[in-house]
Amino acid sequence: AKQDPVINLQEIFKRYQQTINDSFDLYLYSLWLLKVIISEDKKMAERKKNKLIQTDEDAIFQPKLSTNPLSQSLTMNENLIRVFNQKGWKSDAIDSSIPLNIYKSFLQTEAYKTYQESINTDIADHQKVLLALLKFCFDDERFVDIIEDFRPSWIDDESILVGTLKKTIKALPVFGDFYNAYLPDRAATQDFGKELIIQLYQKMEPINNEIIPTLTNWDASRVAVLDMICIKLAVCELITFPSIPTKVTVNEYVEIAKMYSTDKSKEFVNGVLDRLMKKLTAENKIQKEGRGLDK
Repeated sequence: AKQDPVINLQEIFKRYQQTINDSFDLYLYSLWLLKVIISEDKKMAERKKNKLIQTDEDAIFQPKLSTNPLSQSLTMNENLIRVFNQKGWKSDAIDSSIPLNIYKSFLQTEAYKTYQESINTDIADHQKVLLALLKFCFDDERFVDIIEDFRPSWIDDESILVGTLKKTIKALPVFGDFYNAYLPDRAATQDFGKELIIQLYQKMEPINNEIIPTLTNWDASRVAVLDMICIKLAVCELITFPSIPTKVTVNEYVEIAKMYSTDKSKEFVNGVLDRLMKKLTAENKIQKEGRGLDK
C-alpha cells in the first residue's frame, strides 16, 4: 500500500475492486471451459451415430457425461449462457481441438470408464464423474494454458477457484443465477477490505515509525516489498480492528508472505510481527474486545 508515491486512495480502491472482479470472472470462465469440454460428449455421440460403418463400441456409446441431469443443469442454464455471451466467450475463441483432445483424454481414465460402464447410475455417480473431470482438467497442461492465457496471474486464486468449482459441482443441479452465490463476500471485500485500506493509507507514517526500529540489522529499503506490505497490513489490523484476535492476524499474514514472497519470508515476517506484537501490547496500543481476543 502506497508503495507508489503518486497513487491516491481512489486509484487504490479502483485496482482493489478490479482484482475482485477478475477473480469472479476467472470462476465464470472456468465454468465456461468445463461447459465446452462437456459439450464434446454430445458431439462425439453424433459422430459415432453418423458413421457409415459402426464398431460395437460406437453402437453402445452413450453421452452420459453431457446428458445427465447435473451436467445439463449447468450447460443448459440460460442465465449462465447469457453471461457467457455478454462476455464474448464463444467456442470459436479457442482452438477447438484443445477441448476435444482434453475430452478424449478424459475418456481413457478409470473414473470415466467406470461411470460409462455402470448401469444404474445415480446422482452421486454423476457428481463423482464431474468432480473427476474437474480434477483432470486442472492437472492437464492444455486446460491450464487456456486459463493462464485468460488470466496470467490465475495461480494466485487457484485454491479458491478450484474450491469454488467443487462447491458448484456438489450443489448441482443448479437453476437461475446460481453463480451469484459465489460472488466474493461483501463483508470481507467491501466492509473489511476497504476499511483496512483506508486505515493503512491514513496511518502509514505512524505505522512505519513502529516498524522501522524493529527491523534489527535490516535496512527497511532492502526488505522484500511483499514482506513489508504484509507487515504494514498486519500492524494496521492489530491496532485498528479490535474484534480480530492477534494470533489470527499474525498467522494470516505469515501465510500470505509464505505463499507469495521469498523462501525466507515466513520466518522473517513471523519474527518481525512477533516483536512488534509484544512491543505494541506492552505500550497498550493493541486493544481487543471480546472474550479471548486479547491473545
